Amino acid sequence: MKVLVTGATGFIGLVVCRRLRSAGYTVVAAVRRSVPVPHAEETVVSGPLSGMTDWSSSMAGIDAVVHLAGVAHTRARALLYDVVNVAGTASLARAASIADVRRFVFMSSVKAGAEYSETQRGEWVRVRGDMPPRPQDEYGRSKLAAERVLYDTPALEPVVLRPPLVYGPGQKGNLAALTHLLRRGVPLPFRNVQNLRGLVHVENLASAVLGALEVGVPPAAPVTLSDVELSTPGLIQALASNAGVEPRLFSLPESVLVGMAAMMAQRGTMQRLLGTLVLDSSLARDDLGWTPDLSIVLGADLRRPL
Repeated sequence: MKVLVTGATGFIGLVVCRRLRSAGYTVVAAVRRSVPVPHAEETVVSGPLSGMTDWSSSMAGIDAVVHLAGVAHTRARALLYDVVNVAGTASLARAASIADVRRFVFMSSVKAGAEYSETQRGEWVRVRGDMPPRPQDEYGRSKLAAERVLYDTPALEPVVLRPPLVYGPGQKGNLAALTHLLRRGVPLPFRNVQNLRGLVHVENLASAVLGALEVGVPPAAPVTLSDVELSTPGLIQALASNAGVEPRLFSLPESVLVGMAAMMAQRGTMQRLLGTLVLDSSLARDDLGWTPDLSIVLGADLRRPL
């Protein structure tokens, strides 16, 4: 089977391409400009991702699409999310449908469904893909809009994956920033935070992509999945263990932390560090046959797969 992979040179894409190649798939990497891509047998230059991207020639001989490319962290206007995440996905979906490429695996985000878990009778409610969506920012709303485009595209068989924060070698975003602070010995005021956040290892996420390609009937709802749940102090301890440093944790009231973050225009980031987000992975296990490959969770002393 020949699979077109967008975002093939990214943190997730490199692992997905390697896993696909090892599983016997022929990997065709879609890149913005001509660059070598490890584990890809072919490359196609698509240019920037938008509603104007011409995918017609890229679909020749393709059996399935794995769409990983998108904009996640940007200070640009919200329009960029619409151009890349929504219109770019729509143009790729249309091209796949016209070429009769039915299976389309889309890397969405749990943020398309929810930013936090709610409580019910004193228990945290695990977020599932079939719950009414509650995106809280432009990124989450753009991912939700892209999902809806896929479900509405004729003749397409979309499998939508909604991972939480993805960790592993080469991890980016907030995890990389936290690790940088720990290596510099910066004290962090999260010692008494009592929350839980779901995460997924990049290798385990790649195995879910394989399951999404191989499943007979695609799930009717987006698939949420995580392989570990950690508190913010537990996450910091694990990152510090991997970095070979001792974390410097102290405590401040949450109200003070939120106020300080608001003054620095970082309220959203702080709320994620303080809030709880736990996911239901049953659809991944039952429909995709997903079993996390790795039990190593960020640090040698934290081996707790769900």
